[in-house]
Amino acid sequence: ERLAGLSNASVEGGMQDVDPEGSAEARWQIWQIAASTIQQSPLTGVGAGMMPATHRLEALRRGADLTVRGARDTHSTYLRVAAETGIPGLLLYLAIWGTLFARMRRARRFLRAARPREHQMLLFLELSLVAYQVASLFGTYGSLSFTYLYVGVGWLAADILERQPWYVPSRAAATVPVATVTRRG
Repeated sequence: ERLAGLSNASVEGGMQDVDPEGSAEARWQIWQIAASTIQQSPLTGVGAGMMPATHRLEALRRGADLTVRGARDTHSTYLRVAAETGIPGLLLYLAIWGTLFARMRRARRFLRAARPREHQMLLFLELSLVAYQVASLFGTYGSLSFTYLYVGVGWLAADILERQPWYVPSRAAATVPVATVTRRG
């Protein structure tokens, strides 16, 4: 029903007719305030943890609907990170995830032929992390410790599966390549 309601969005009416509760319209206004905050402080942001207070002041200044007033969350990880830490902070946050996905893909490429089960496990882990990032469009997870635990689990899973053949049956161990690490010093 919620997705079907998006067909009622219009240029003139905005998101008002999308759902009877008005949650889509409220979220749209909250996102507009966050986008405005990013435009006002693109390099430094408003400070970590300051978006709810900034939202409250901006919503009052704009005369926003009562459902939008108050210290509200942005309901988007990316908008909140950008509003609080600026565009450089958002780029750093995205770089963390980009580096993780690149690491996981490299490990999957390495495992594809020799250890298909581990390859598949890493693929499913990567897909779950992609789903988490999609959910981050509509939820604020940037300050949750679970976000960074997921990053750590993904990195360690890729690293351990790529480097360690300790769990491979002895008959197959001779054919499994082991990733070598070169240290520059």
